[in-house]
Amino acid sequence: MKKLISTISKQRKVRPSICRIHVARADLRDNIKNNTDNPIIGVHRRGRNLRGNLVIIYDKLGNEVARIVQNISNPLKCGARVWIETHGTVMLAYNEGGTVRSEVLES
Repeated sequence: MKKLISTISKQRKVRPSICRIHVARADLRDNIKNNTDNPIIGVHRRGRNLRGNLVIIYDKLGNEVARIVQNISNPLKCGARVWIETHGTVMLAYNEGGTVRSEVLES
């Protein structure tokens, strides 16, 4: 039993690394100006910086939770060229008259 306790105390706690996703606005502007479709969605985790046209976000079970889509040549009706799609529940928070309000949008 002592051996088991000593190995447990020596284990490191593994903290999941944060993943940051952003849109390179200057490159988006260049794509619109030059009519190109170069990747503008940046994904940063553990010192790696990657770019893509589509980012799919999964939960711990491997189910797709959301996706970030880049489509320069075929924007949405509102004009958006990069957007997030999900079938999950979303909470929206906003300021209204100095107070923060929130609303849950069910799928």
